[in-house]
Amino acid sequence: MNLSDLYRRLENLIRFGVIEGVDLSAKPSPLVTVRTGGLLTQWLPVQSAAAGNARDFHPPTAGEIAIVISPGGDTAQACVITGFFSELFPAPDITPSQWTRTFPDGATFNYDSDAHALTVVLPAGATSALASDGGISISGDITLDGSITMAGDISVNGKITASGDVVGAGISLSKHVTTGVRAGGDTSGPPV
Repeated sequence: MNLSDLYRRLENLIRFGVIEGVDLSAKPSPLVTVRTGGLLTQWLPVQSAAAGNARDFHPPTAGEIAIVISPGGDTAQACVITGFFSELFPAPDITPSQWTRTFPDGATFNYDSDAHALTVVLPAGATSALASDGGISISGDITLDGSITMAGDISVNGKITASGDVVGAGISLSKHVTTGVRAGGDTSGPPV
């Protein structure tokens, strides 16, 4: 190895650049190309926060700042590390007590450890789905602003208060009339 080759390898150990190409269909890992200086890398694997039994995936984005790590300066063995903020992709919230994740469509997940508050905001028209065959348990009061459609039975241990009418099997609780109404302790007939 001559001095110029050694210099080139040292220069290639760690290089900052910008992701130019993204191939999410590559297996087992997404691949990216990085523009660093005047060079465009070959397709390189990009790191993930977790890639063992538990896996985490955040798609790399063209224009995202990246570091190309080349063991021994050999770019054929290089990999890419992402996660650096830039003018194009600035930090979503700089508050020490808040963990925030934002998405391209405007959705945000925010947890404020000082306020003990989790806030999830989805854009207009978004949907949410939760599948849990073992059940769902919620401890605490719930405020729901919207309609509910359910399939299945409801059991309530406590009173139910409704400011509007309650309708069961097509019969209004507040507006129904019954047949065979009698005075005193007699039982009236069925609802009409």
